[in-house]
Formats: sequence, structure tokens, C-alpha cells
Amino acid sequence: MKIIVNGAAGRMGSEVCRMADEGARGACIAARVDRFGSGDVLHSIAEVTADADVIIDFSHHSAVSELCEYVKKTSLPIVLATTGHTDEELAKINEMAKVAPVFFSANMSLGVALLAELAKQTVALFPDADVEIIEKHHNRKLDAPSGTALMLAKAI
Repeated sequence: MKIIVNGAAGRMGSEVCRMADEGARGACIAARVDRFGSGDVLHSIAEVTADADVIIDFSHHSAVSELCEYVKKTSLPIVLATTGHTDEELAKINEMAKVAPVFFSANMSLGVALLAELAKQTVALFPDADVEIIEKHHNRKLDAPSGTALMLAKAI
């Protein structure tokens, strides 16, 4: 599978690139994109000319407009792993899903998906419970509340 990684210079994007470079599950990098990248990293997804099978986005929610334009042009499936989207950006994501498959989650961890499901089941068992979400993050956390906290709140 040939992957375009948008946000390739970030922590998660770098990890996706590293795994693909090691040949994980037959993946390879078609293009690295990051507005802060250097070397073989493109600064805009609009610059990508390589053939690819999927886009994985670990960049920033503000990249949605540019990603939508690219997906509309190419019909490539996309994995969106960014949080903090505005209502306008969410509407663009819904429009994008009409022309190509979109996998969109505030957290890609299987453990968090399980936690959300267990939280949903737990509050159903205790309908009068007073539920509070308290979160703690590293000092480089950009969005607060986090997409994961909002995902858990929605599940609850």
C-alpha cells in the first residue's frame, strides 16, 4: 500500500513514516507532506504527484480545506486523525466523505475505543451518576479539551 502521510514531520506522522519505511504490512511512503518539513518532505498536499492508495493525516485540523480539495480531485481514501475541528471543517469532512472513503476518529488507539464503549455501557447501568472527565497531558498538548476527552464525553 502506497501512503501519503500529511503531517509527516510531527510525532505521529513520523511514526507512520518510520513503520512504512520498515515495510510494516507491505506499506511504503508515496509522499511525505508537512508544512514544517525539510529534505524530501513536500510543504503542501497539492504538490503531491506520486501515485498513492491512501492518505493518512496526522497534521492539524486547519489542513482540512486543502485535504478536501485534494481528495475531491483524486478520490483517494483518507484517514483523518486530527482534532479540534470547527463546524465548518466538519461540514467539509462530511462533503469529502461523499466522494471518497473517510475514516475519522479523535483517537486511533484500540484501547481508547474500548474505553469509550465501556464508558457508554457503564453510564447506561448508572443513569443517575454524576460523570466527570478529568484529563492530564504533556506540556506540548495543543488542544484542550482533547479530542479523546470529547470523544469519551460523546460516548457517555
